[in-house]
Amino acid sequence: MTSKHFLLTLLALPAMAGMAQVQDSTNMIKREFSLDEVVVSSQSANQRVNMAKLGEQKIDLLQLNHIPSLFGEKDIFRSLQLLPGVKSEGEASSGFQVRGGTSSQNQILLDKTTLYQAGHLMGLFSTFNDDAITNATLYKGMIPAQYGGATSSVLTVDTRPGDMYEYHYGGTLGLLSAKVFAEGPIKEDVSSFLITARRSYADMFMQSGDLKDSKFHFYDINARVDWRLSSKDRLAFSVLNGKDVLGMDDMMDMDWSNTSLSGRWMHYFSDNMMSTFTTYYSSFDNEMGMEAMGMDYDQNGFIRHMGANYTWQWFQTPRLKWNAGLQSDHTWLRSAEWTVGNTTERDQNNAWEHSAWVDTEWKPLTSLTLSAGVRGSVFAPEDHKTYVTVEPRFSTSWKVTSNHSFKMGYSNTSQNIHAIMSNATSMPFNRYTMSSDVVKPQRANQFSLGYTGKTDNEHYDFSVEGYYKFTNNVYDYCDGKNHRSDIHMDNIILGGDSRAYGVEFQAHKNNGRLTGWVSYTLSWVENQIEGINGGNWYTASNDRRHDLSVVAIYLINRKWDVSTSWKYNTGQALTAPSGKYRLTDGWQYYYAERNGYRAPDYHRLGISFNRTAVHDRYTSKWSFGLYNVYGQSNPFMILFEDDSTKPTGVKATKISLLKFIPSVSYSIKF
Repeated sequence: MTSKHFLLTLLALPAMAGMAQVQDSTNMIKREFSLDEVVVSSQSANQRVNMAKLGEQKIDLLQLNHIPSLFGEKDIFRSLQLLPGVKSEGEASSGFQVRGGTSSQNQILLDKTTLYQAGHLMGLFSTFNDDAITNATLYKGMIPAQYGGATSSVLTVDTRPGDMYEYHYGGTLGLLSAKVFAEGPIKEDVSSFLITARRSYADMFMQSGDLKDSKFHFYDINARVDWRLSSKDRLAFSVLNGKDVLGMDDMMDMDWSNTSLSGRWMHYFSDNMMSTFTTYYSSFDNEMGMEAMGMDYDQNGFIRHMGANYTWQWFQTPRLKWNAGLQSDHTWLRSAEWTVGNTTERDQNNAWEHSAWVDTEWKPLTSLTLSAGVRGSVFAPEDHKTYVTVEPRFSTSWKVTSNHSFKMGYSNTSQNIHAIMSNATSMPFNRYTMSSDVVKPQRANQFSLGYTGKTDNEHYDFSVEGYYKFTNNVYDYCDGKNHRSDIHMDNIILGGDSRAYGVEFQAHKNNGRLTGWVSYTLSWVENQIEGINGGNWYTASNDRRHDLSVVAIYLINRKWDVSTSWKYNTGQALTAPSGKYRLTDGWQYYYAERNGYRAPDYHRLGISFNRTAVHDRYTSKWSFGLYNVYGQSNPFMILFEDDSTKPTGVKATKISLLKFIPSVSYSIKF
């Protein structure tokens, strides 16, 4: 079994209920702050109309429990992919792309700590255990000035504090994973704890045949401790540790892990002024070893990040509030270290970054809200040029009536950590690099305009947003190069510009037994990089012209509910051989243009039934689901091979996974 087929087998194992298909084709195809508690609230129609910032999307964690999910696992990333302007990287991937950006242009913060690879099992599961989180907000338009380091979007996720008065515990058992949690007071009304743990057991299906000595599992653990020091002070410490292990006997091993630590001190100066001091550390490590044809090959890399952040908030008047702060952090980045036989090569660097920001929101009129901010940063890589950036951001909201508002905004953002992907899907072994003398900081300018409206009874609300984003210093591999071509990234990548523009529509039904939403995005993404595609503009690999999502949740009675989601998007743009020619050592492909072809369109239907029963001492829940109800063979990967029936022909092979995936899980909470 080759390493390529082994990897495909690993990825297909969770889909044992619907065998993988291979097809040949010749046609190309209001976080609320309180020292006493954290309040979880969904985003209502009224909040969406009143919100000043364009593109801010609070994730409804209650709806997350009802949306159909892959393998029955409640996944915040797959819920994000149902929002306008947010697209999935591909089949079986929890990675998401926002407004023409790649997943590497998103910043994911867990308790203000950056996570660089937030997926398990090549993206089949996300890093976030829903038992551990309380709030999640996606910023895809006007990003607040307190956030830096991403040119596409920022996703903030907060772990929840444990109950300070009562003990609770429980767990969930599914087809491919299990999880448990426990929480309660350490000292009543003073301190509390929360701990969650999750592990997959797909490796149980690999105990016979050729794969009996293989490994295929992940685990993650979240823990948090809170102390109420006084009526004005509170401490919180949280930790995440997770690891993925994939391997086949002695032929191949692939491991990657995430660790994050966060400590926060929250202090109230008065009823309208507070501060938060945060220290943090995160580490993403990956390692791969292979033994084939008498040759040993090892590769490893990491990103390690530590620092401190001080944020000050002042609610000066009911109409005027301020947010200011300072941040300093240090990053160590090893793009790769290769060991082939007795030869070792390494590409590694580190840098300091210091930032300061101020943000304000002002309501000069009852109908008018202005939000503005500026962020400045100094990025100083070791032995390389120092970069200074100033990033202004602005948005305004004008309420024409109590039910209708118009909004517009501008955001300038920068990014110094770059992931260079071989295709449109993020993988744990993508190469990373940081700004240097050769690699410049990525800079994005985004302009957006929108409208939000609701009915008088708030049963329905509607929104439309248009945007245009121009990004400098976007990097891609040179023609004919990939992540294995050279240990030094500077030698195999080229930089240029990217432009993305589009319009997003969304409609919600908020009340009654039937709730849900419809979202549609029409968008374009193009790159222009000198030395690639003749220096001409070309369609980016993450371009999806049409993207449509329909979600419906119906409450049958007090115990039963049913939900369904349907997803459609245009196929991924890809580079395919335009022809081939014969050399002494075999056939060579000829590529006329970058991303000149498309994979087939993607669409699938999911359905889920949930039964919730409330008993005297515990609550139980059964969930039954079916992913890809009508068995659509969506492309997971497309390979190109010689067509022996045509001397100058090339054959495209489409590999599909995840057909008819049933799920069942049982949860109990005491």
